[in-house]
Amino acid sequence: MQSAGWPSDRLLSRLWHTRGAKRYAKNSLALMTSRMTLPDERTRNLLQAGAFLKELAGNQAVPKSVREEAYRLLRHYPTLSDVEAIAQHEERLRDLTQSAFVRPYLTSQFEQEWFHGYPKGPHRM
Repeated sequence: MQSAGWPSDRLLSRLWHTRGAKRYAKNSLALMTSRMTLPDERTRNLLQAGAFLKELAGNQAVPKSVREEAYRLLRHYPTLSDVEAIAQHEERLRDLTQSAFVRPYLTSQFEQEWFHGYPKGPHRM
């Protein structure tokens, strides 16, 4: 029995053969790469999440339980210098290996504008 909204195996097979595997693979690769997060985006979002937790933990307008939870999470959250050290380690590893398979996960190049909406700035110890 087929789930609602899912194409049948017969339909998938016909689509595969009529469109051609090569064309399908090309479109799939384009779709996958368009959804990939870049190292600078990942780094920015990681640091902004820390800054957001910092804002929550210090905001008296927020309920006490939320402030306490934000503070608890922040105690174990990576600081700006932690993220920078991890990113630099990754960059050194990539330089040493010279491998196309070693992809950077983070970047050590931070921009101050990333913290524009966070008056307390990035999370530091």
